[in-house]
Amino acid sequence: MKNLLISLIALLLLAGCSFDVPLTEKPTREIDPSLLGSWFSLANGESLDVYKLADDQYLVMDDGAPYVCTHSDLSGVSFISCKAIGNTDHYGKYAYIAYKTDADTLVLMALNDSLTLGDKSSDEIRSIVAKAAEDGTALNPDPKTQKRYKKKE
Repeated sequence: MKNLLISLIALLLLAGCSFDVPLTEKPTREIDPSLLGSWFSLANGESLDVYKLADDQYLVMDDGAPYVCTHSDLSGVSFISCKAIGNTDHYGKYAYIAYKTDADTLVLMALNDSLTLGDKSSDEIRSIVAKAAEDGTALNPDPKTQKRYKKKE
């Protein structure tokens, strides 16, 4: 059962890698030092390691899968655009993830499933997500879709 859960989570993460460009044309800020370090999932113990790659880039290892991520904040929501660099099926594709931190806890939130972004241009996607962020509807409201992590000591 645990392997099935891990497989489903991995599939959900890979399914999120479906965009050809980052959410914003350029990173919106430099890295957040509070994100750096090793984290573990409160759901299944999987690791999430976040390293500084450059002043405005992270190298993220999500249970061994590598991503290059930058901040793509829109309308007050802390988004990160993460480019898959190790998975051949999704290589070069982006996932858009929102996050919040509280002390030693990290919460990752997915885009709302109701946003229809599939066949839109990059500018249309940015506009739709920015408007939804302003309206407070950009993120999936189901807490079951959130991924929670604790920082390793």
